[in-house]
Amino acid sequence: MNTMTKNPLKTPRAATPPTGGANRPAIPTNRPALPVKRLASAAAAILAFAAGCTSLQRDNARYYVLETPPPEARLATPNGARTDGTGGTTGTAVNGTTARTNFVLAVDDVRIPPYLDRTEIVLRNKRDRLDLCEGDLWLEPLGKGITRVLADDLAARLAPAKLSVGQERAGTGAIFIQTRVLALDLAPGKEARLRVRWRLCSFTTGTGTGIGEETTIASGEDVFAAPAKTTDDLTGCARALGAAVDAYAARLAGEILASRASK
Repeated sequence: MNTMTKNPLKTPRAATPPTGGANRPAIPTNRPALPVKRLASAAAAILAFAAGCTSLQRDNARYYVLETPPPEARLATPNGARTDGTGGTTGTAVNGTTARTNFVLAVDDVRIPPYLDRTEIVLRNKRDRLDLCEGDLWLEPLGKGITRVLADDLAARLAPAKLSVGQERAGTGAIFIQTRVLALDLAPGKEARLRVRWRLCSFTTGTGTGIGEETTIASGEDVFAAPAKTTDDLTGCARALGAAVDAYAARLAGEILASRASK
């Protein structure tokens, strides 16, 4: 007879737990918060603190707006044009002839480089370095401010000519002014230097087909500079830029009056 005996050296296998869900241990529900959530809360607190600091900095900021220089401080219109004491022309201009001022003048929006298209005032520190003044801000977009001052200055110099501002075309026979600022260097206690490329053109309605024609009257690229007085803030720079725009307006007014006198 065959008999089976247990091997005393063989270790018995451990019992395999059942695979059914009924006997699985319960997952505790009171586990501590994940580290990601704590990091998110800390990040939110840091952002809120930074926003508060930025808000406080803006509350303490100084704001500036460009202004047209007073009549006594404006440059004379070149090419012999006389002014009436308020900045407007009397109608007497080039070579003793009468310049016609019953026309329409359209000032297109001045275009500025992207590095200047910001709220903060940008100062020239060195030849290849610019400083961003986070506590000294323009109250309006710089391009809009230059357009406004240029239009006001020309309106005073060329009165009673009608004036329109912006991209809207003023109609047949109007003179259009297109301006692109190439560079602007503001140096406190030194000067404001404005470099612009400009173009004067007129638009006439064609005959027959009705297709209009645009004619260039004059164009150029010039630098206009004005001294910036030393002040406790950047008021001297803002006033110097207004004076540089005034010099540009005087240049344009001379070209416009010369073109009108030749007609």
